[in-house]
Amino acid sequence: MKTDRREFGDWGEKVAAWYLQKKGYRVIDKNVQFRDGEIDLVALKDGLLIFVEIKTRKTAGFGSVSAINQTKQNRIRRAAIRFCKQEGLSAATQFDAVVIIGSQESKEISIQHFRNCF
Repeated sequence: MKTDRREFGDWGEKVAAWYLQKKGYRVIDKNVQFRDGEIDLVALKDGLLIFVEIKTRKTAGFGSVSAINQTKQNRIRRAAIRFCKQEGLSAATQFDAVVIIGSQESKEISIQHFRNCF
């Protein structure tokens, strides 16, 4: 059974994937998990392999991209290396973040895309 928190995060990931696809990104994988890290979305655009961390918040008061601290960045980087090895990929990479503020019940949501942010 999914928790409310997990369902909220899943909703944010769907919104982020939709948003990126509208901007010309091709999402190639979601929720990639390894023992020592995970990646929310993996996308391709303009020859770049882009690893995307998604933060979904109900209000702006709970932080945004600042919640991706050095420890989290290192875990994402390790997971990205594992992903590339596993899939046999060798492309230029980029690490992005998408911050979603709002909820399914909100009339308006805010989407911020931070490119190459770590």
